[in-house]
Amino acid sequence: MRENIALAVDSVLNGMPAAERKAIIDRHTYRYMVRLRPHADKQPGMLSRRQEQPIVIVRALAIRPKLLLVDHPFGTLDALTRGNLQEQLMQICEENEVTAIMMTHDVDEAVLLSERIVMLTNGPESKISDILEVDIPRHRKRMEVVEHPSYYSLRSRMIYFLDQQKRIKKLRARKTPGIARHGLEKVNLEIGLLPITVCAPLAIAKEKGFFTKDRLDEVSLVRESNWRGIMDRSPVVI
Repeated sequence: MRENIALAVDSVLNGMPAAERKAIIDRHTYRYMVRLRPHADKQPGMLSRRQEQPIVIVRALAIRPKLLLVDHPFGTLDALTRGNLQEQLMQICEENEVTAIMMTHDVDEAVLLSERIVMLTNGPESKISDILEVDIPRHRKRMEVVEHPSYYSLRSRMIYFLDQQKRIKKLRARKTPGIARHGLEKVNLEIGLLPITVCAPLAIAKEKGFFTKDRLDEVSLVRESNWRGIMDRSPVVI
């Protein structure tokens, strides 16, 4: 493990004095890898996948990158190892002014680690839907973050967005049973509405059976909390 980190440091930071390189290697091996110290001198083939993942992350941080791109780095780790590495990632990035761009589906992890949370729509051709500014002060601790006034607000907005994307994906995957009268391509519709007076025409039309007359077999009126939810749906023309 130590030699694996040393290989990266010696290759990238070869202009640095040997003593400084050794200090970086030792610090990342023994300070940031507390739970893996007993395995410091093991060969890669002797390590489990759970043990390998932290080494990959720490090795990347040891070469002092200005920009770090990581894709779901903690997904395969147990809770204790994941929590420890999340704290070390924040500490190293702050100490060395490293900017990290990380992909994650874990909303709690996103709030804990991020300055900004960029939410992407479903692919293909995924787009930025919204950017959340995380106003929780740095030097964050997991148990303290959940007590911040913004924590549950940010978390709820992300969960709502992910739920919307899941519903949109299901709508797109649903097979249409046929072509209705007037050339309408969809016969099963979910129509988003806001619980204000503008929804009255839709509610009346459903109760009076107007949709059924046009061979729309199933129409659901889905309550939305804001206009964003309606805008995110696939456009429907009646």
